[in-house]
Amino acid sequence: MKLLDLQIITALPIILGVQSEHANPVYLYYLESDPGKRRFQPVTVRSSVAQAAMIGNPVSMPRVMRLVEKYRDSAGAEAFQALQVREQEIMDAMLMANRNGHIACTQGGECLAGICRAVQTGQVQGGRRRSWMPRPML
Repeated sequence: MKLLDLQIITALPIILGVQSEHANPVYLYYLESDPGKRRFQPVTVRSSVAQAAMIGNPVSMPRVMRLVEKYRDSAGAEAFQALQVREQEIMDAMLMANRNGHIACTQGGECLAGICRAVQTGQVQGGRRRSWMPRPML
């Protein structure tokens, strides 16, 4: 948003908040489409391949909520989307990256799985997708 304010960029990108189904409190919060009905509930995390992302009660959640609302006010309601991915999707995304000459840690695999899921489900429109993005594995 600072880059937009400084006129370095002309539009804000879509932000995908991706969480494993084993630790997904932000995803569950934004699953409720009506902001007036949203209630934050910490979750009990389960073991995940994405160990560093195993946070069931993020202390930064109030800040996240404020920033998301500010971002959506500037870029539109669909500019921030939260989604969850399965553990197998994280591992498959890591393997896909590795097969294509990249190294992906588990958190990188979680992010890549989220991008693949967003394209598959239409959350990110095909026209926004870059030609270098790998095809999702099914």
